[in-house]
Parts: sequence; C-alpha cells; structure tokens
Amino acid sequence: LSYILDSGRICAIVRRQVPDLTYIRVLIKNDGKDAFPTIAAAAAANIYVDDADCGSNAIDDVGAYMANAQKSRIKVSSADNYVSINGKSYPGSFEFIGTEEGIVAVNTVDVETYVRYVLPSEMPSTFDAEALKAQAVCARTFVYSQMKNTQYALYGANIDNTTAFQVYNASETKQSTDEAVKATAGQVVSCGRSLITCYYFSTSAGKTEDMEVWSSSTPDFIHKVESVDDNSPYYRWSSELDLSAYNDPQYGTATGISVDKTSDAGYVLSLTINYGNKSQTFTAENDIRKALGHYQKKVTLNDGSVRENMSMIPSACFSVSAGANGHYTLSGGGFGHGIGFSQYGADKLAKAGSSYKDIIGYYYKDVTVVDISSVRSEQ
Repeated sequence: LSYILDSGRICAIVRRQVPDLTYIRVLIKNDGKDAFPTIAAAAAANIYVDDADCGSNAIDDVGAYMANAQKSRIKVSSADNYVSINGKSYPGSFEFIGTEEGIVAVNTVDVETYVRYVLPSEMPSTFDAEALKAQAVCARTFVYSQMKNTQYALYGANIDNTTAFQVYNASETKQSTDEAVKATAGQVVSCGRSLITCYYFSTSAGKTEDMEVWSSSTPDFIHKVESVDDNSPYYRWSSELDLSAYNDPQYGTATGISVDKTSDAGYVLSLTINYGNKSQTFTAENDIRKALGHYQKKVTLNDGSVRENMSMIPSACFSVSAGANGHYTLSGGGFGHGIGFSQYGADKLAKAGSSYKDIIGYYYKDVTVVDISSVRSEQ
C-alpha cells in the first residue's frame, strides 16, 4: 500500500499490488471464546519466533514468553511447517496476540492445505469420490469468498475454525479427501464472474430451502430442489422435549410451544414459546433450533439410533405434538439449515453416476466450476 499525504494527513491509500490470496488466516477458537488463558506451543523441529530460531522446539507458556520479550504479538513457525498449540497440531504458522482476555491464536495456512483439513472435518471421508470432489470445490469457494470478511479484522484473521464458517482440523486428513482436494485444485464455483457463497449442510428432509429460513433475500444461485437423502440417519428423526429441563433466565419456565408459520418444504419460519403471561417468538432457523435445544432430552434417528446431549434440534423442519406435563414430541427431518448443497444428497447422486460438476450444478443454479485465477481479480 502507498499512503498519499497532504500536510501530514493521509488523504488517500493506493493499493499497488493485487493481494496475495494464497493464504487464509484462521482464528482458532477456545470453546467459543476468542482467547486461550494459556498456550503451549511445540513442533517436531526447532521453533522460529519472528523468523529467528529460538533454540528450542517448545514454548511452554506463550504468554510468559511474550511478556519476557516485551511483545504483544509474535509469529511462531517451524521448519516442517507444523506447529501444535496445547497439544493439537496445525499446518502452517501462528501469530499469537496478547489481549486482556488471554492469548489469541491465528493460524496462517495456504488455502489448498486448509481445504485438506476442512474436507474430512465437514464430510465423511467414506463418501463417493465425486461427492468429496464437489465438497472440496464448495469448501474452497467458501474460503475464497470470505477473504474480505471483517468479523475478526481486529486480529487480522479472515474466519474462525467453527461451524460459523467451516469446521477446520477437527479430523485428521484422509487419503480419500486428500485425493479429492488434489483432483480439484484451484477450482471454485462462479455465478457470472463472481464467486458464490457456497452454503451447504448435512441432510435434506426431501427438498432444499432458500434464504427464507434465515429471513433474508435469496441470491440468484440458490434455489429449491428435490433431495431425497434417505441414505442419512437424520433423514427422519423424532425429538423428545421436556419444558422442565430448562429455566430461561429472563422469562422463567416455559409453559407451551406453538408453530406460527412454516415454509412449503416444512421448515418452521416462526415459533413461539410461552412462559405464563409472557411469550418469546423466534423467526431465524438457528435461533429456533437453539431455543428448542434447551429442552431436548434425546433424538431418535431414522436408523433407530439415539442421540443425547445435543444442544440444538437437528433441523428446523419439524411438526410439534404436545404431550402431558410439559412434554412435546418433534417429528422432523434433515440435519442443518437446508440451504444450498446437501452432503448426503451429493453422495447419493454420486453413487447414481453424477460427476462432481453435475452435483454442484444441481444444487446451485446458473453456476460454473472455474479456476480461481479467472475470478481472483473480482475478490
């Protein structure tokens, strides 16, 4: 960047080079928090701090190290390009930032390696190769589309490692997923000359949804399609709720649940929870799932298996039946928000003979798979 000054004041900033989009910076969350109280960093080889060999392969207390060096930020890397924090290994390097809440850890990693660690964390590695390729292209498209995200600009990070963006490094890399990433290297999904935001989810209840479930306007590339994902255990499910299981800190004990509005695909668009003389209405898919998750005791899946301790109901596609003494049963289908690309649906299409480009073209409207170099100038 060049800064143009007038009487000592910056009056213009000129970008003289195209930004390097080879790397992504990922905020590693600490159970939902931005900072860790303490961090121990280690590597197989000697650690480099701000590109200088520190003479050791471990820093037992990063915060103490920074305080001793009188630095609020340090870069930590290693010769083999892997650094572990608190016992978990990550590719690339780290920037550690001291804050009042603790140490913030930002992982800098090249995009293709990042996708390698996203793919097995987001989709079963046993899925068909064409489904894995489709997911790899979607994951890569998503990360490039987030390069300008400013949510974590304070830390110089683009995204975090959770479901708020994409799950990253929750699973070891696998041969099948590595092959899918390699086979699609650099490929992204474009609508016109612009990257799309690749919304994807686990399981459809029979039909995908549009942005109505998020109370948002629907972009041109999102549409509703049939997706019979009966290969997923979450294709149909039943959830048991007990209103005595949770006491809302503001409203108290719930006395009833009612569905106010549903989409034509069966997704609940408005839900009201009653608390005696008070009530609370939820209109966003994620809020509905979280609100009912407080009361959820167990979920019985399509294959007869049971899930407990789920903090959210599987999806917002359900009907409600009231029982006695504050007990309710939700009869539902699908897992996730239902918008865009269905992972189990992709696997079923792949097993029926569809290619990864066919799958992407089915779930997203008027799109093409192109190399990132053809759209990078638009970023």
